[in-house]
Amino acid sequence: MAARGTGQDARLSYTESAFWITFRFVIRLLRMGLGRSSWGIRMSTSGLTGRRKTSVWPAIASIVLLIVAVFGRWSYSFYVFMRFVACGSGAYFAVGAHRDKSQFWTWVMGALAVLFNPIVPVHMSRHDWQRLDVVGAFVFAIYLFILAHRAKNVL
Repeated sequence: MAARGTGQDARLSYTESAFWITFRFVIRLLRMGLGRSSWGIRMSTSGLTGRRKTSVWPAIASIVLLIVAVFGRWSYSFYVFMRFVACGSGAYFAVGAHRDKSQFWTWVMGALAVLFNPIVPVHMSRHDWQRLDVVGAFVFAIYLFILAHRAKNVL
């Protein structure tokens, strides 16, 4: 065992360093909040009513984390963090869909929030979770596309 301060025990494994890089990326995405991205894409959209804006950053963060979770073996803390982000995003969009009186999307996003709930986790095999991660990312991407399409029609 290496002595403290020699750097041997301070090094992170590939999985841990990839987790922290992804974690910092998602936190930066969430901190950006509303406004325009550097690509000129409007990052907030008006719903059907146009009264409030719905941020698309939670969907982008969820898509990134769900896709990253499919590839490689990550630490348990990564999956817990991914569940918090995906559950929070699902709940956020379920409330937004309910506000916009879209019953279908309220149920779909609510189901995603329940499925990725980190407090009372659903236990499945790794292979099943990989499939659900892809489906979850696909659902968030479709909802992101719908939000962008609505904003384009409203503006």
